[in-house]
Amino acid sequence: MDVKDEHKIYLHIGLHKTGSTHLQTDVFPLLGLDSVNALVGRRIDHFGLEASGKKLLISEENLSACPYSGSPPSALEKPWIERSCNAIRNLAVMFPQAHVVLGVRRHRGWLLSLYKQYLHQGGLKPFDAFYDIGSRDAGVLKQSDLCFRPRIELLHTLFPNRVFVYDCADLMRNRAAVLGPLCDFLGEEVPDDLWASPPRMANKGVNFHQARLLRMLNHVDRFRRIRRTWTVSRVLCQKILSDWPRRPLELPHDVRKYVDEFYSDDWAYASKSCHKPGGVKEMPVAASAL
Repeated sequence: MDVKDEHKIYLHIGLHKTGSTHLQTDVFPLLGLDSVNALVGRRIDHFGLEASGKKLLISEENLSACPYSGSPPSALEKPWIERSCNAIRNLAVMFPQAHVVLGVRRHRGWLLSLYKQYLHQGGLKPFDAFYDIGSRDAGVLKQSDLCFRPRIELLHTLFPNRVFVYDCADLMRNRAAVLGPLCDFLGEEVPDDLWASPPRMANKGVNFHQARLLRMLNHVDRFRRIRRTWTVSRVLCQKILSDWPRRPLELPHDVRKYVDEFYSDDWAYASKSCHKPGGVKEMPVAASAL
């Protein structure tokens, strides 16, 4: 790919819990890109690069908005899906010619990982208050927050022919199916050392007993008003007690059934949107994305 005539910007915008850390630590550093993994501190200086044909990769999942915020984390005034779409619109204003990378995953596993992250960040609520399958939809995450289609349609509207969607499961289990097309999308050769080691598990989640303890400690931390002590609680439950009785943390049966049915069409669309070997995929865009 000839990039001498312009300074190309690539935005990897998450979503959260779709393999971002693996890409940031094990993949992007191997490519011939001026990459930056967060828009904080000195790293913002990367924007001072001359427009000499270099390619700048900004990998930051918060560019698609945070699912929740605060300490302890809680729902924000507007649903995540609304803030996420607003963030995408703002990116299109700031970087109208950017190329965008987005990760997706099956809703059941994604929801569970988001709850574990919520606990890791100091969350206090049990799962049924984090995600509510009832008609009130009163959880920290709203049911619409987990819909991929509005995000993907909006991306294809605002960044036509410049969107790459990947499935997190393929990234972990069939890396060549994702990383080959991804490197092609970025205009980079696949480095030989990319296959030297299997993907490492980053941000390991907690199991059932660890999660119960972590939520209890989060309450203690909040009561004592000690700044950021949830990080100590997370290390204790996630690492020091990693060999605690290994009963997995799972979604309740009724939630699993509801999630699989409710998001069936959404996952069909997202899965169809994912790139396979053969180039950039163009997806039909609905008027609702505008």
